Amino acid sequence: MYRVTNGQSEIELHPLWNKYIRANLAIIKGWALFQWADYLQRENPNIPALIKKIEPPVKRASLSEQTRFWNTVVVEQPIHCIYSGTLLQPSSFALDHFLPWSLVCHDELWNLIPADPRANSSKGRSLQRFNDSRHQRRWQDRHHKRGV
Repeated sequence: MYRVTNGQSEIELHPLWNKYIRANLAIIKGWALFQWADYLQRENPNIPALIKKIEPPVKRASLSEQTRFWNTVVVEQPIHCIYSGTLLQPSSFALDHFLPWSLVCHDELWNLIPADPRANSSKGRSLQRFNDSRHQRRWQDRHHKRGV
Protein backbone atom coordinates (compact mmCIF):
# COMPACT_ATOMS: atom_id res chain seq x y z
CA MET A 1 0.00 0.00 0.00
CA TYR A 2 2.84 2.41 0.82
CA ARG A 3 6.55 2.60 1.45
CA VAL A 4 8.72 4.90 3.53
CA THR A 5 11.24 6.86 1.47
CA ASN A 6 13.74 9.66 1.72
CA GLY A 7 15.47 8.41 4.84
CA GLN A 8 12.25 7.61 6.74
CA SER A 9 10.88 11.15 6.32
CA GLU A 10 8.26 10.53 3.58
CA ILE A 11 5.51 8.06 2.81
CA GLU A 12 4.86 7.15 -0.80
CA LEU A 13 1.56 5.51 -1.76
CA HIS A 14 1.52 2.65 -4.22
CA PRO A 15 0.32 4.09 -7.57
CA LEU A 16 -2.83 1.89 -7.62
CA TRP A 17 -3.82 3.01 -4.11
CA ASN A 18 -3.09 6.61 -5.03
CA LYS A 19 -5.43 6.26 -8.05
CA TYR A 20 -8.13 4.59 -5.92
CA ILE A 21 -8.02 7.28 -3.22
CA ARG A 22 -8.20 10.09 -5.78
CA ALA A 23 -11.15 8.45 -7.56
CA ASN A 24 -13.06 7.89 -4.28
CA LEU A 25 -12.00 10.94 -2.29
CA ALA A 26 -15.58 12.20 -1.69
CA ILE A 27 -16.64 8.84 -0.21
CA ILE A 28 -13.51 8.53 1.90
CA LYS A 29 -13.82 12.11 3.14
CA GLY A 30 -17.50 11.57 4.04
CA TRP A 31 -16.65 8.41 5.96
CA ALA A 32 -13.78 10.15 7.79
CA LEU A 33 -15.96 13.15 8.74
CA PHE A 34 -18.72 10.86 10.01
CA GLN A 35 -16.23 8.91 12.14
CA TRP A 36 -14.78 12.17 13.50
CA ALA A 37 -18.26 13.56 14.32
CA ASP A 38 -19.27 10.26 15.95
CA TYR A 39 -16.15 10.38 18.13
CA LEU A 40 -16.77 14.04 19.05
CA GLN A 41 -20.41 13.27 19.97
CA ARG A 42 -19.36 10.41 22.26
CA GLU A 43 -16.73 12.59 23.94
CA ASN A 44 -19.06 15.62 24.22
CA PRO A 45 -22.49 14.28 25.22
CA ASN A 46 -23.65 17.72 26.40
CA ILE A 47 -23.55 19.09 22.85
CA PRO A 48 -26.74 17.90 21.15
CA ALA A 49 -26.89 16.86 17.49
CA LEU A 50 -23.21 17.44 16.81
CA ILE A 51 -23.26 15.60 13.49
CA LYS A 52 -26.14 17.77 12.26
CA LYS A 53 -24.01 20.86 12.88
CA ILE A 54 -21.33 19.50 10.54
CA GLU A 55 -23.82 18.61 7.81
CA PRO A 56 -27.24 20.18 8.54
CA PRO A 57 -30.28 18.53 6.95
CA VAL A 58 -31.04 19.83 3.47
CA LYS A 59 -34.74 20.18 4.30
CA ARG A 60 -36.14 20.94 7.74
CA ALA A 61 -39.15 19.07 9.06
CA SER A 62 -42.62 20.58 9.22
CA LEU A 63 -43.75 22.06 12.54
CA SER A 64 -47.41 21.28 11.88
CA GLU A 65 -47.83 18.90 14.85
CA GLN A 66 -46.14 21.32 17.24
CA THR A 67 -48.22 24.20 15.85
CA ARG A 68 -51.44 22.21 16.41
CA PHE A 69 -50.39 21.56 20.02
CA TRP A 70 -49.69 25.23 20.76
CA ASN A 71 -52.79 26.35 18.85
CA THR A 72 -54.89 24.19 21.19
CA VAL A 73 -53.23 25.84 24.18
CA VAL A 74 -53.76 29.35 22.78
CA VAL A 75 -57.47 28.55 22.18
CA GLU A 76 -57.94 27.29 25.75
CA GLN A 77 -56.31 30.18 27.60
CA PRO A 78 -54.70 33.56 26.96
CA ILE A 79 -51.03 33.33 26.02
CA HIS A 80 -48.76 36.34 25.72
CA CYS A 81 -45.57 36.44 23.67
CA ILE A 82 -42.59 36.11 26.02
CA TYR A 83 -40.64 38.68 23.99
CA SER A 84 -43.20 41.41 23.25
CA GLY A 85 -45.99 40.70 25.72
CA THR A 86 -48.52 40.71 22.85
CA LEU A 87 -51.63 38.59 23.39
CA LEU A 88 -51.41 35.76 20.87
CA GLN A 89 -54.37 34.75 18.74
CA PRO A 90 -55.10 31.19 17.55
CA SER A 91 -53.49 30.34 14.21
CA SER A 92 -51.75 33.72 13.96
CA PHE A 93 -48.58 33.15 15.95
CA ALA A 94 -45.13 31.98 14.98
CA LEU A 95 -43.36 29.07 16.63
CA ASP A 96 -40.01 30.11 17.99
CA HIS A 97 -37.06 27.87 18.74
CA PHE A 98 -36.19 29.29 22.16
CA LEU A 99 -32.69 27.88 21.76
CA PRO A 100 -31.92 28.55 18.08
CA TRP A 101 -32.36 25.59 15.75
CA SER A 102 -28.80 26.13 14.54
CA LEU A 103 -27.63 25.39 18.08
CA VAL A 104 -29.74 22.32 18.93
CA CYS A 105 -30.74 21.11 15.42
CA HIS A 106 -34.10 19.72 16.47
CA ASP A 107 -37.76 20.65 16.75
CA GLU A 108 -38.56 19.09 20.14
CA LEU A 109 -41.62 20.56 21.83
CA TRP A 110 -39.71 21.65 24.95
CA ASN A 111 -37.77 24.14 22.82
CA LEU A 112 -40.71 25.56 20.84
CA ILE A 113 -42.90 28.40 22.08
CA PRO A 114 -45.60 30.50 20.42
CA ALA A 115 -44.43 34.03 19.75
CA ASP A 116 -45.59 37.19 18.07
CA PRO A 117 -44.41 36.82 14.42
CA ARG A 118 -42.75 40.27 14.43
CA ALA A 119 -40.90 39.60 17.68
CA ASN A 120 -39.83 36.17 16.46
CA SER A 121 -38.59 37.65 13.18
CA SER A 122 -36.62 40.41 14.92
CA LYS A 123 -35.09 37.86 17.31
CA GLY A 124 -33.76 35.93 14.33
CA ARG A 125 -31.31 33.16 15.16
CA SER A 126 -29.92 34.86 18.23
CA LEU A 127 -29.93 33.35 21.68
CA GLN A 128 -31.80 35.72 23.97
CA ARG A 129 -29.87 37.34 26.78
CA PHE A 130 -31.40 37.02 30.22
CA ASN A 131 -30.09 40.08 31.99
CA ASP A 132 -33.25 40.34 34.09
CA SER A 133 -34.37 36.71 33.58
CA ARG A 134 -37.74 38.02 32.32
CA HIS A 135 -37.82 35.87 29.16
CA GLN A 136 -36.44 32.83 30.94
CA ARG A 137 -39.12 32.98 33.66
CA ARG A 138 -41.85 33.38 31.02
CA TRP A 139 -40.49 30.42 29.04
CA GLN A 140 -40.31 28.23 32.15
CA ASP A 141 -43.80 29.27 33.23
CA ARG A 142 -45.25 28.59 29.78
CA HIS A 143 -43.86 25.06 29.70
CA HIS A 144 -44.45 24.22 33.36
CA LYS A 145 -48.17 24.98 33.14
CA ARG A 146 -48.53 22.91 29.94
CA GLY A 147 -46.62 19.86 31.15
CA VAL A 148 -44.17 20.07 28.22
